[in-house]
Amino acid sequence: MRKVKLEERRKATRIEVDVLVNYTKTVKASTKDINENGIRIKTDESFRIREYLTLTFSLPEKPEIRAYAKVIWCHKMDSGLYETGLEFWDIRKADRDILQKYVEDSCSKGKNG
Repeated sequence: MRKVKLEERRKATRIEVDVLVNYTKTVKASTKDINENGIRIKTDESFRIREYLTLTFSLPEKPEIRAYAKVIWCHKMDSGLYETGLEFWDIRKADRDILQKYVEDSCSKGKNG
């Protein structure tokens, strides 16, 4: 199978952070990366494109964040796990601000970028 390089379309910087994410199906996932607009998770479950999930997660030393997110893409990896890209559809402004500040602080400290 031929691999195609996808064009970068994100408007916001994203960072890699490893936090547990709970979603409506009561199964836990871990993150691959995150920004104020969305999150990429890794789980053993596949999701349908355009499926909606209610997420809860906490960044290190931050309060719990709740968001309603739409599945943008889902790919099975060689390991048998799935990576899924989620776009935040409904998230409180305060939670989005926490995410944005966390990403900015992480990038300014040279942790990610």
